[in-house]
Amino acid sequence: MANEINMQAILTVQRTGLSLQGSATKDVDQDSGSNGAQNIQSMPTTSNGTAINIGGITFPSNRGFLFVKNTDGTNYLDLSVKNTDQTAFDGSLFARLMAGEFCLVPMRTSQTYYARANTAAVIIQVAVVAK
Repeated sequence: MANEINMQAILTVQRTGLSLQGSATKDVDQDSGSNGAQNIQSMPTTSNGTAINIGGITFPSNRGFLFVKNTDGTNYLDLSVKNTDQTAFDGSLFARLMAGEFCLVPMRTSQTYYARANTAAVIIQVAVVAK
């Protein structure tokens, strides 16, 4: 089978005569034996963050895609990447998800993805798929 993974993004703005839109779609063939996981996870306010649970999936082609949504109505969430030779949040912050925001990022298996809440624990929705 082909194109089992489908990603879509649209960003538009319309304000006082200004109209902008960026959009893209990408279909990706999933390698044989690859899989994915979806879960809900509580993220505390720990200084070094908590690893995002990607389940027991395997990465035969050393890559995949990670979707994270901050379901909290008030607090933001910081996301970072940790390589084997660094500490989480040592300058590796790559996104701050405000209440209700989400992101989709390509991921590599040589990295671990971390999150931390700012004031109180937040619940995140996670979906990850191996390419």
